[in-house]
Amino acid sequence: MRLVLSVGALALVVVLSGAGCGKSPSAPIVPVSPAPPTYPSGKPNATAFENLELVRAMERASGRESNLVLVAGGATVDGRLWGSLAWRYQFAEVVGNSVKLYEWNVEQSGEIRFAGLRSNTSRLGSGEIGPFLLIDSPEAIRLGRQYGAGPLVEQYPQAFVEVGYKYLGGPTCEMRFYTSPSGRPCPSASAWIYISSVTGQLITRDLTCAPR
Repeated sequence: MRLVLSVGALALVVVLSGAGCGKSPSAPIVPVSPAPPTYPSGKPNATAFENLELVRAMERASGRESNLVLVAGGATVDGRLWGSLAWRYQFAEVVGNSVKLYEWNVEQSGEIRFAGLRSNTSRLGSGEIGPFLLIDSPEAIRLGRQYGAGPLVEQYPQAFVEVGYKYLGGPTCEMRFYTSPSGRPCPSASAWIYISSVTGQLITRDLTCAPR
């Protein structure tokens, strides 16, 4: 017996036999962005040093062999953060013949953020200043008022103070008193006071624009 298939039936057989032989189109691959790192919260409304050890622990956890070289921030006259500003902590790592600076920020809320690599515009060294930080920001500002900024604070109780701990020929706390964050430089009232961050002794000062 001869099997006769029509042209239409043969085409249907071919189509059915080929179904499933090809690969279905694959779904597009959507890259997944890694979640940003989270860090523990520090003490809110802190002084310059109250969250320092927590920040130092996170810098050590990075695996970098770095030294603390700067603590800085904008403060009120009681030595705590001004408004939305942050305390800045910079660590120096020596890589070959260069020094890389890495910065951590602590907000007024206590939130800690890694700010990343920073340029060394202030030409900070790479030596550790931690052992020389003996006078926290409230006491440093009290001494600054005693050394000449007192009349400015009396006249402007909401004065703004830029505080910076660094090595300037020796361990130093630099304080710049202004009438407000936007009230600088002269002819606005201001006073610059530099003290030892170890002993609190006056190193130098500039009272050119300070009220008398």
